[in-house]
Amino acid sequence: APPIRAKAKPFLDSAFNILYVFPGAFAYQMLSGNFPPIPLMIAAGCWPAAMHAYSAIPDIEADKEAGLKTIATVCGPYVTLAICAALYLAAAVISFEYLGMVSVSLGFAYVFLMLASVRSYKTGRLFKLYRAFPLINVFAGFILFWEVVLR
Repeated sequence: APPIRAKAKPFLDSAFNILYVFPGAFAYQMLSGNFPPIPLMIAAGCWPAAMHAYSAIPDIEADKEAGLKTIATVCGPYVTLAICAALYLAAAVISFEYLGMVSVSLGFAYVFLMLASVRSYKTGRLFKLYRAFPLINVFAGFILFWEVVLR
C-alpha cells in the first residue's frame, strides 16, 4: 500500500501526532497491566495535535509555495491558532481529573501563548515567539513528568 503522507492532508497532519503518545501509553500498560484511561489518551492526543498545528503556522508561505496543504495553509494563521487554543484547553479540561491544577495551569499558559501568537503574527514577529516554543514544551513536560511521578 502506498504511504498515507499525512503531512499533505489537512487535519490528518495534526491528528497523526497522537502517535507521539503511544510509547507512553505502551509503557504505562507494561508497568501497570492496564491501558491508560481513554479520556487521558484523548487529552494526551490533543496536546501534540495542537503542537503540530502551531508549528505549521510559521511554514504557511513556504508550504503554499511548495503546493502543500496543511491545517495552517487551509485554515490560515488565526483559525489555526484558535484550533490550537481549543485543543490545549480541551486537553487541560479532560486531564484535570488526573492532573489537577497542573493541567489547568499549563492549559491556560498555552492558551495565553496562542493569544500572544495572534499579536505576534500581526506584527510579523511570530517566528521569534515560535523559537521559544521548544523551551516552553520542555518546561511543560518537566512539570508534567514530576506531577505524574510524585502522585
